[in-house]
Order: sequence, then C-alpha cells, then structure tokens
Amino acid sequence: MLGTLLALLASGTRLRIAEVIGLGALETWRPAVPGQRKLRRGVALDVAYSYLVPVIIYPAVYGTIRLLGRAPDVRGPFGQLGYAAQVVLAVVVGDFVAYWKHRLLHTRLLWPFHAAHHSSVEVDWWSNERVHPVESAINAILQAGTLVLLGFAPAAIGLAVAIRQTYSAFTHANVRLSFGPLGWLFVSPHHHRWHHSDDPAMAGRNFANMLAVLDLFGGTWAAPATQPASFGIRGEEVPGGFVRQLVAPFVRVVRGVGMVARAVPSA
Repeated sequence: MLGTLLALLASGTRLRIAEVIGLGALETWRPAVPGQRKLRRGVALDVAYSYLVPVIIYPAVYGTIRLLGRAPDVRGPFGQLGYAAQVVLAVVVGDFVAYWKHRLLHTRLLWPFHAAHHSSVEVDWWSNERVHPVESAINAILQAGTLVLLGFAPAAIGLAVAIRQTYSAFTHANVRLSFGPLGWLFVSPHHHRWHHSDDPAMAGRNFANMLAVLDLFGGTWAAPATQPASFGIRGEEVPGGFVRQLVAPFVRVVRGVGMVARAVPSA
C-alpha cells in the first residue's frame, strides 16, 4: 500500500508540473483578474492540501476500493467494452455522480466540510486543490466506487479520474474564457468561477464539474455575462491554516448536534 501511495504522489507531482506550465500560461495569456499574482495569498495552503490530503485519506480509500474489487458478483458489464469507450463512459458517469455529490456538499450537514474549498478570496487553478479530507474521501469512494461496481477496468478509471481532475483545475483557473454556443455542454472557467463568487444570488448554482448540461437539466445553470466581482463566502468566517481548517468542520458539526439536543424537550 505504501508503494502505491508513493506512486500516486509521484504521479500527482508530474500532473502538478504540467498544470503549472499549461494553466500558468493560460492565466498569463488572458487573466480573468488582471494583476493577480501567481504566488497569491493562500497558494501555500493549497499546495499543502494537494500533498497532505491524499496521505490522510488514502488508507481508507484503498481499503474500500480493494473491498469492492473482491465482489465480482455485483459488478456490471462495462468492463467488456473497449478501453476508449470505457474511459469516455467513466468520465460521463463520474461527472454525473460528482454533480449530485456536489449538491449534497452544499446542504447543511456537509457544508462545514466543503466550506474550505470556497474560502479562497483569490481563485486560480491551485484553488481546486483546497478540499477537506472528508470531502476528498467522499469524492473518491462515491465516484471511484461507483465505477468499480459498474465493472470499469482500473486503467480506465485511473485515466478518467486524471482527466476530470485536470479539467477541474482548468475550470478554476484565472482565465477569461467561455465556450460561447457550447457553453451549455461543457463547463468553462467563466461558468465555474461564478460558482465561487460570494454573490448570494449565485448560491446553489453551477455544480457541474465538466458537463455543464447537468446544470442545465438540474435547474442550477447560471452564467452572467460579466466576471465575478469577488470570491469567498460572504458572512461566514473560515479559519486559516491547514490544521485549523481540518478541525473546524468537526467542531461545527458537534456544536450543531449539541444545539439540536438542547432544543429537544426532555421527557
């Protein structure tokens, strides 16, 4: 398991280097927020999330996937398809699961764990990495677990996950870019960066990761012509620092349970 984790981190490093070069060039070419620094405030925190969260959640995810992989009697027929077809379908299925998972993260129960992702007041592709371990574990187990149960080959799942991860980083990038008439089909940076706006009118909008058509059919589509004026969470304070952000959601959940318990009249 340790060897697989190290291989995962090495693969993640190669992907980050490619994103630094490719997405960095896009942000320099056509920035949505001109003058925003590459080493903007919070980028060190995002790098910490990028490398420490996989280490925290990997044992649980590894064990879950191994357990699912030992249940061939419940696996679907997708493994019989060709490799390319499996990758395409895995991307579509993964995005469908991710859309509804994302909507759940914006409910009262799971929002404390998702708030860290929305705490960036300067958004670029590194903001994609700021994901609480609980949210990251939910992502991995629901999406990869679904694909395993449907019978997709591990190699197809791995490539589909890498495609969606890279695309998600792209949609967070500080790039002034939309897809015009194709904007209803694929998520663009213009589309998703509005999801990170602190404008209350945008609450509950633009949950799709890659396929914008999911927002269209789900009634959560919104793409104002202008750029967001500001980002973050209006009226809510998220603590700074990696450890504090890890602990804060659990404190909020415990306090919430305590408040509910106190509100229930004793017999």
